[in-house]
Amino acid sequence: MKCKRALRVAAMVSVMMCTLRIGEAQPGGSEPGGVRLVGHIGFVLPLVTHAGGQTTTLDENFGIGFPLGITVKSSGRTSFDFEFVPFIQDSPRKVSLTVHPGLLYGVGHGFTAGRA
Repeated sequence: MKCKRALRVAAMVSVMMCTLRIGEAQPGGSEPGGVRLVGHIGFVLPLVTHAGGQTTTLDENFGIGFPLGITVKSSGRTSFDFEFVPFIQDSPRKVSLTVHPGLLYGVGHGFTAGRA
């Protein structure tokens, strides 16, 4: 398997599909404890890509990805995310699959930062 390094600035939209809670209620509270499994799906459009010494924009080389993932959340701010991204590129026409395991950090107000 050959891996190619590329830097992409992308716009991503993701929608949470379902949540499964595993665990028991915490004493003295109504919030469930334990681990939550969260599924999500979305789409990603790379606005600018720099690879192999070349920089291209979305209008020069259209591509779209469809991230599908499962996140394992605990009671803290850190979560583990396992994501698959099938990606369709227009020129040259090809389809690829990227696997993104990584850590997510809740930064507050419903926003999350991640590290793959």
